[in-house]
Amino acid sequence: MAKRRKLPNGSGSIEKVEKNSNGKTRVLKYRARLPATYDEYGKKHQKDIGFFKTYNEAREALLNYKEPEPEVTFKQLFEKYQESNAYKKLTPSTKNRYKTSFTFFAPLHNKDIHDIKYTDLQYIIDKVEADGYDKTLRNGEVKHMTYSKSSMERLKHVVSKIYSIGIKNNLVSLDLSKYLEVGGDPIRRKKEIFTSDEIKALEKSIPHNPNARHILILIFTVMRTGEYLNPLVSRV
Repeated sequence: MAKRRKLPNGSGSIEKVEKNSNGKTRVLKYRARLPATYDEYGKKHQKDIGFFKTYNEAREALLNYKEPEPEVTFKQLFEKYQESNAYKKLTPSTKNRYKTSFTFFAPLHNKDIHDIKYTDLQYIIDKVEADGYDKTLRNGEVKHMTYSKSSMERLKHVVSKIYSIGIKNNLVSLDLSKYLEVGGDPIRRKKEIFTSDEIKALEKSIPHNPNARHILILIFTVMRTGEYLNPLVSRV
């Protein structure tokens, strides 16, 4: 008979149990148990991890045992991110954009982060891009629109923040957001330039239009509004 190898200290215990609760002889006689713990009242607690046919099988099970990952949902991690200093420093408008992006992942909100697969996340992003949205114009007309590239990238960014907070808190080890692909319409705003006639009209309006000079300066210098209004800040 092969010599039994002892368990290392602190790894638990193995005991032989010949009969079950009904008095019948067990086929799997070796019960593997984790190390005992004691609560605040001194009561002993010892968790079984299973019954095994041989002592060595029970021993290997104990030595290789890993506690299941603590359950934490997609929504709980987003809420944890909202408690972070990084989130609190964001502008109200950015926070609202993040919250809106998060709502698209509603099917995953209450799902354990460990059970979420890359395909679950990519499916939602692909669906949002394919579905687009309806926009009511000023004239009352409803026009179907596609989401901008920045909007789609924000979806990925929110997922990245969720996994980042999970990794920092040792709740997950793999950031699935790195593998997500986003599309979206890169051109969301049609820019129109001033015509020669419009520029001439602005020049003529200078005597009675105090804003005309500002507009003309922006046109001819190609400066951005922020650069023009805050020249010192824009140079930093």
